[in-house]
Amino acid sequence: MVNVVSVLLAIAAIWLVGHLLRLTRYYYHVMKIPTVRVFGKYHWLLGHLPSVQDRPKFYYDQVPTFTKQEHRIRRFMMGPIPSIGLSHPDTVAVILRTASAKGQVIYGPLRPFIGDGLLISSGKKWARDRRLLTNAFHFNILKDYTPILHDACQVLIEKLHQHTQHAETQTVAFDFSNACCLLSLDVMLRCTMGVDSNCQIEDSEYSKGVREITRLIFLRAISIGFLLPDWLYFFTEQGREMKRLCNMCHTFTTNIINKRRKAVEEDRMVSSDTPDGVDDDDDDD
Repeated sequence: MVNVVSVLLAIAAIWLVGHLLRLTRYYYHVMKIPTVRVFGKYHWLLGHLPSVQDRPKFYYDQVPTFTKQEHRIRRFMMGPIPSIGLSHPDTVAVILRTASAKGQVIYGPLRPFIGDGLLISSGKKWARDRRLLTNAFHFNILKDYTPILHDACQVLIEKLHQHTQHAETQTVAFDFSNACCLLSLDVMLRCTMGVDSNCQIEDSEYSKGVREITRLIFLRAISIGFLLPDWLYFFTEQGREMKRLCNMCHTFTTNIINKRRKAVEEDRMVSSDTPDGVDDDDDDD
């Protein structure tokens, strides 16, 4: 028994040393990259996170300034964790062509909501899922969904038309980003789940939940919650709300999948009960 414990401890020690060596090499190279100047000096623990607490200013002031004034690559400190910011298409193209593992520090907060799918997974699992989905997006298959895309876009166009009519008499702001998100959600629900939620016109609990989850993920990314593991983050107030919303959305999609599966099984049973070559509409002679 003592020998087994000793072997396990030795394996754990070797793994820990290797992990620390890889982390040291990463820090050695990344810390040579200059930091983002528009955010000023960073905190030794929180990094640049206090500089991006003001969400509107971060989007409309700091981010455009970064893309105009900084070089093609800069270092941004997400707490004590260095993150790389790219601001030139040539630099981004190099990264997009690289088939490397995805950083779980950035993609990890998405996992409670979307799971370990094509966006987050990597390696063999990503390659397998990618092969399975490739045929589903064949041009001939997508043509069948053209009427759905057309109807969904018509709803958006009608909303824009109504807004322009109001804008002739008074100045009314229109959140085009939210309208595009609702359009994408509407198309996704119609094409993948066969559900006409009418979410572009009537705000459903599911669409509200998706928007709130997106907001909570962003807030976590620019706060101290970014440094917390999931099990500890879910003890916070934001984490509890995130978990509740994820459970609500997952219940919604699970119910739709179960109904769809039941309908397919019933159609299959009806088809199997019908003899080959016999038309149900034929009259008995």
